[in-house]
Amino acid sequence: MYSKAIPQLHHNSVVNQCCIKVIEYALSLLWSYWPQEKTLAVLLCGSWPLGMGCAEVVDGEVKFISDWDLMVIIDDKSELAYAQKIKLTLDSALKEKAKKGEIDAHVDYGFVRFSDLPSEAKSLFWFDCCSHALLIWGGMNPLDQIDRPEKLNPREGVLLLANRALGQLLILSSILSDSDDVNRAVYHCGKVAVDGINALRIVTGKYVPGLSAANDEIGEIEVVSSDRDVLKNIVNTAKFWEEQKRDYNVKNILAAFGGFIDDEKPSPFGVWLWAAHMFHTVWNMVVKMMIHDTDVLRTAQEVLIPREDKGLFECMRSWKKFFASSSHHRVKTTYLDTMRFSWRATPISAARVGGVIGLCYHPWGNTLNFQKGIKLIKKFLPSAKVRGLHYIEKWVHFMDDSVSIWRVYVNDYDERTSTLWNHISMIERYRDRGH
Repeated sequence: MYSKAIPQLHHNSVVNQCCIKVIEYALSLLWSYWPQEKTLAVLLCGSWPLGMGCAEVVDGEVKFISDWDLMVIIDDKSELAYAQKIKLTLDSALKEKAKKGEIDAHVDYGFVRFSDLPSEAKSLFWFDCCSHALLIWGGMNPLDQIDRPEKLNPREGVLLLANRALGQLLILSSILSDSDDVNRAVYHCGKVAVDGINALRIVTGKYVPGLSAANDEIGEIEVVSSDRDVLKNIVNTAKFWEEQKRDYNVKNILAAFGGFIDDEKPSPFGVWLWAAHMFHTVWNMVVKMMIHDTDVLRTAQEVLIPREDKGLFECMRSWKKFFASSSHHRVKTTYLDTMRFSWRATPISAARVGGVIGLCYHPWGNTLNFQKGIKLIKKFLPSAKVRGLHYIEKWVHFMDDSVSIWRVYVNDYDERTSTLWNHISMIERYRDRGH
């Protein structure tokens, strides 16, 4: 049973009814593998509680584009390692249900012990959850005990962008393979503009969870006069994507941003290239506000690797932990390798640097900047041996490594997307065409 009535989650009544069914189904599946008596609460997080979830209706059929993020808060007696095994089991069960057509939504379960909840919502994730996470099972909302600061640390803004860069690299495989997930991949491209607005708000201390890009407050952000038109373009683009989320139609997005790759039809890859350019623009504006510098090679290191946060010993431990937990990673490292990378950054900081530089200086842009970016990324990432490979192959290796590290860090076990290396021939072909 729900703890209380579920409010309307989508303006379309047909979609809203399907939303209720997804929640019912997700809870039913959860209780098939995890005992209720060990559960304190189940919360719906992300965009759906804000009424900003995205779904596409085709011939009366509802296809959910936005993910469903469920936070399962468990008692302190439960073993977190066992809960993570249950998460994998749930993920596998959902894939089987999807193949049978029983559910057409991506549900992500996250298990958190009550004692592991933070005392203060210092990160963007917990700040948002404390603001609008919806209690769908349980007698009380455990997040009510978490203190929420008035403003977030400006660094949360650049971390938001860095994570978006890695997300863009992750969906590139779907874009290139024209898989069933291409609609979701195109949708995620639009998050570049929306997250850009939120990053600007965080850096300037004006962030409010769920605030629309259409809100007039965004015009109060102080930027240099030369950036005023750029900001206006970012805002207008974010507004367009928010409108598309209400009644999603991928054809409208392709027509607006797709570009032309193989023939006269607009291409999802064109949308991805547009998003990469938009990201570069937003990144420059955000970091200029923080450190008055727009050189991507300098700023990526300076704002993403806080030297004061981790000492050498902690960096070494984090690299060792990464290699131990990442069984799918192709790199076999030595103690000296671990030392070499520990001097520079933690694994997640290295991945974020690689993602930001790799997205700003991708193979389809300026050749000189692209090559400079590859040389810098090589210092941070323990990629497979790249000697003898040309620059595009090196870029693909480094981007796969960045995404691999990031997925370990965020406990993303979704294997729906292939690696970029599987699409190396298409990447090279598009590069040769000058795209």
